[in-house]
Amino acid sequence: VNYEKVSKLLRRLIGLCTLRDTTFTYFEEMRRIMQGLEPNAWPSVEIQWSFTTAWNNGVYYHRLMDYTKAEKWMATSLQLLKHYPDRLDYEPRMVSAYQDVLAKVRPHQDQDIMADMEE
Repeated sequence: VNYEKVSKLLRRLIGLCTLRDTTFTYFEEMRRIMQGLEPNAWPSVEIQWSFTTAWNNGVYYHRLMDYTKAEKWMATSLQLLKHYPDRLDYEPRMVSAYQDVLAKVRPHQDQDIMADMEE
C-alpha cells in the first residue's frame, strides 16, 4: 500500500468537508491506520499536519468552552502525535494543555494522561 497517497487522499477529504465535526471520523481513521503500521510508513509531514490540525480543532472548541469536544479532538491529536518522529518537541506542552481540558471535563477524577495515550 502506498501510504503517501492514502495520507494525501485523507487530507483532501478533510479539506472538502465544510463542517469541522464531520472531519473527525477521517482523523480517527488516520489514527487507526497508523496504529498498525511500521515506524516511518506514514509520511512524517502528513503526521505533523494531522496532529496539528486535530489539535487546532480542539483549541477551537476550547475557546468556545465546549470542553467535551475539545477533549475529544485533543485526545485524537495526542494519539496521532505518538507516530511523529520528533514528538518530544510537542508532547510536553500538549499534554499539559490536555490535562487542563480534562480537569474541566472530569473535575473529580485523577487523570493519568500517559496511560490514556498508550490505549
